[in-house]
Amino acid sequence: MSWAQSNSCDYLAGPLPVPERNEGEYGSVPLHLLYVEKIKKKQQDVVRFLEANKIEFEEVDITMSEEQRQWMYKNIPPEKKPAQGNPLPPQIFNGDRYCGDYDSFFEAKESNTVYSFLGLKPRLASKAEP
Repeated sequence: MSWAQSNSCDYLAGPLPVPERNEGEYGSVPLHLLYVEKIKKKQQDVVRFLEANKIEFEEVDITMSEEQRQWMYKNIPPEKKPAQGNPLPPQIFNGDRYCGDYDSFFEAKESNTVYSFLGLKPRLASKAEP
């Protein structure tokens, strides 16, 4: 069964960059915690949408696998990679097909085109029985 037929997609989470410390009025605050929270919220947004729409997916934590991390970096098209550094999670794939990053997902969600973004056939709404 193909990915599109099974309404499945891969979802990759990834390593977090280590930002510089911020010297502010509250002393030295590790911005990394803020970064983690921002990325975590984006990941949760994707997961909630997939679960709510009963789209099967596999969440891959690339912080735990160098092989998975390298696969992700290799399979993001060059034109979609940032000018500097590595792409930040979440990155979304359907099998080997790159779907996009969170911003692309969010745009698709706002325009009601997520199934197309994921490379899936849209589900028809079922009518309630009388």
